[in-house]
Amino acid sequence: MSTYRDNLARPLPQAEPAPSYQPKKQPNRSPQQKAEAKNKVKWLITVIFCLAVTISLAGRYAHMVSLNYQLENQRGELQAMKDQQLKLEQQVLQMESAERIKSVATNQLGMKQVQDNQMIVVQQGSKN
Repeated sequence: MSTYRDNLARPLPQAEPAPSYQPKKQPNRSPQQKAEAKNKVKWLITVIFCLAVTISLAGRYAHMVSLNYQLENQRGELQAMKDQQLKLEQQVLQMESAERIKSVATNQLGMKQVQDNQMIVVQQGSKN
């Protein structure tokens, strides 16, 4: 183990130069091998394209199924609202009936039915 406590002006030991990069040469291929490689690339591209189309169609089908479920839910809600509207309309008809109004007036409000030949005079400020 050497230490460099002595003169710093001396030259440092030289590292070995890095080997220069030499790309490896491809072995010469025959025309038949080149044709086979091109054919394999064509098949690979075809398979990838078919796979992409299949995935796209499956995604669209899944989206259609999802929309169908939403549509069925909306139809159910619409039917429930129509049923509720029918019940409310029946309730309105019951509340507007003359018999019910007459019953509430006599029983709950204490009003009395007046004969045709009777006349009632109501004075202002009177509570009856």
